[in-house]
Amino acid sequence: MSIMCKKHDGTISTWLCIDHAICFCKSCMEKEHRKCSGLRKRIERHTYDKPVSIEVKESLKLENRIVTICALPNGEFLAEFEKIPRFKLHKLNKTFHTIARCDLPGLGHTSMCYAGNNKVAFNRIDHQLQFIDVNNLHILEQKFTFIENVQHLACHGDKIYGFNGDTVFSYTIAKTEVRVLCLLPERKLVYFKMGTSMTVSDNGDFIYCTNQSGHVYQVDSSDGNVLLELNFHRLQLPKKTIFKNKRLLSPIFNPFSRDVDWINPDSPVHVCYLGNGTVIVCDGEGHNIQIESDGKYSMTTIVDMERNFSIPYVSTIYDRSTSSLITVNYNVIKIFTVK
Repeated sequence: MSIMCKKHDGTISTWLCIDHAICFCKSCMEKEHRKCSGLRKRIERHTYDKPVSIEVKESLKLENRIVTICALPNGEFLAEFEKIPRFKLHKLNKTFHTIARCDLPGLGHTSMCYAGNNKVAFNRIDHQLQFIDVNNLHILEQKFTFIENVQHLACHGDKIYGFNGDTVFSYTIAKTEVRVLCLLPERKLVYFKMGTSMTVSDNGDFIYCTNQSGHVYQVDSSDGNVLLELNFHRLQLPKKTIFKNKRLLSPIFNPFSRDVDWINPDSPVHVCYLGNGTVIVCDGEGHNIQIESDGKYSMTTIVDMERNFSIPYVSTIYDRSTSSLITVNYNVIKIFTVK
């Protein structure tokens, strides 16, 4: 059973101080317990010999399109809906029914993450990041500016990480400072319109990213070093299954050669951290890749995860309260149990 940090309620405690008889997260260790002699780190139970099982549980259809969604520690959700002329933020209960709503300032929000202390951080198209109180959906005054436009957010302890497809940014909430943590290796972009994604490990040591080059990266959150790089397009199905949409076969829309081992060029990739050193990478074609912290991986295909070709997934998130993988596809939510 996971124990949440008392100071950072959205972060799992992965450290124990015998001197003070208390568990806490990496941020607390670095700030308050680094010099304690009784400091112990919880070792994650890796799942090399036990691939996770993902099975469809249910599918829900909503009235409006979801732009972005995040899970809250109590099992509820915050979701941004596209409602012209303004974007609406809804708080959803465990069955995805609206229990509260409000208008969001600005346009073009693409990501949200729970930032602890009943706050959710969300980014704006003008590079601004703001916070909202999840209890009353009140927009807080606190905000800061990223160096560049960021499409993905993730939080661990008192740090928020941003990702724009090639650069990882780190933001320390207490110090209100932004720095470039990592610039991913430059690779040829082989996937047209492929999505990018980011997640953080429970212990806060690693950041996992996927980008349009079809690679998965494991980044050290302390110094930004790239520790692992997996070439995602090598894990896909044979080339006979590649271009399903005939409009992309025209040279006007498809500048790439047809005779290459690529997956569908419109298939986005999403990455989720499931705990115990296990990361799940999944795309819109139903491919599910389980990656361990040492680079080992196994691949399965989940037919129920296949999407409508013309509509990309908005996001794939992991709900720790119910051990569920949740995919958002336009206005359809699919829920999968993870065992």
